[in-house]
Order: sequence, then C-alpha cells, then structure tokens
Amino acid sequence: MKRWGLLTAGLYAAALVILTIPVIEAAFPNATRPDLAYSWWGYWVWIAFMTLCAVLLIVAPVRIAGGRDRSRRPLAITVVVTAFLLTMLVLGAIGSIGEVLGGESGTDGATFLVRLAALTVILWALWAAVLYWLTRSQTPRSAVRWGARSLFAGSVLELLVAVPSHIVVRHRDQCCAGIYTFVGLVTGISVMLLSFGPGVFFLFSERMSKIKQPAPSTGQTES
Repeated sequence: MKRWGLLTAGLYAAALVILTIPVIEAAFPNATRPDLAYSWWGYWVWIAFMTLCAVLLIVAPVRIAGGRDRSRRPLAITVVVTAFLLTMLVLGAIGSIGEVLGGESGTDGATFLVRLAALTVILWALWAAVLYWLTRSQTPRSAVRWGARSLFAGSVLELLVAVPSHIVVRHRDQCCAGIYTFVGLVTGISVMLLSFGPGVFFLFSERMSKIKQPAPSTGQTES
C-alpha cells in the first residue's frame, strides 16, 4: 500500500507543477514570463512542503488499508497536519481581506513575523483541539474522510474570499498589488487539490483489493 500512497502524493505534486503557469497567467494576465517561477528556489520549497503534507495525510489511510494498525494513533498525524492546513487557509483569507482594506501594520518586518508566528501557533492549536474533539468518537476511516472534507470545504470558503479580493486589488494602480491575495489563491488551490488525496488513495486501495480477490469457484467439477 505504501507505493500507492507515494503515487498519490506524486500525482498531487505533478498537478501543482502543471497548474503553476495557468494560475499565474489567470492571476496576473500581464505577466510576461510566468515560467520564471520554476527557476525560483522558494517555489520548489513550497512544492516540497505541500508534497510532504500530502504524504503525511496519507499515513493514516495507508495503515488503515493495510490493516496493520487498528488504533487511532495514526490519526494524530492527520489531525496535526489538517489543523495546520486549515490555519493556512484562515491566514490566507485574513491576508486577502487585509490587502483589500489596504491596512498598514505600522511595524517593522521582525515584529510582523513574530506576530504572524504567534497567530499561526494559536490558530494551529485551536484547530487541532477542535478536530480532535470532533473526530474522537469516529472510526479511523471516517475521521480521515471527515478531515479531507473539512479541507475541501475550508479551501472553497477561502477561495470565495481570495478570488474577489484579488480582482479588487488588481484594479488598483499600485505597485505589487495582488501579492497577498495571490498567496491566498495559491493556498486555497493547493489545499483543495490536497483534500482529494485520501479519497484517491482509498479508491486505489479498494480497486487493488478487488483485483487481488480470488475468483469465486463455480462448484463444478470436470466430468
């Protein structure tokens, strides 16, 4: 089952790379060289980070499908990663709204990073507590599917904020307008694609289980 999990994560990474240029062109129609994103080290850090999240989200489904662990221990990783991704969605929405409102923080970069880190940790802890409480009475398989649905719903809501916000700020005659809303777009799209990972893996595993099942005997013998 591990190879199917890695294949699922690989397909996710490939989807992110393939969609990079179309998303940049849609967000910034006047961009002359959207392919330059592939030469930026930060882009590949993002791809690697999101791929790692995909792998971690599939840890529990792999154990469930393999039947090696019937406890809820593998769900701890799923809860932690799902909580962090939901935190990213909230921060993406906040950043998009903030850019629309045009608010200035009035603080230096170091202070901003400290406040952002503190807010991230607080939201992460809150989401983890909420997810643990909501899934504590569910079976491992149901909890994984519920977490994936939560990520999908959260990404849709975040995009409903980021997309119109990006349209608004792009019509402003300002330098670098749309950067924060673009981050919101990228986050929403990346998490939305990621939310399909556990479901795709379960489809792979269920299909393979059916293929490996022995054909039913007819109960007839040759005369």
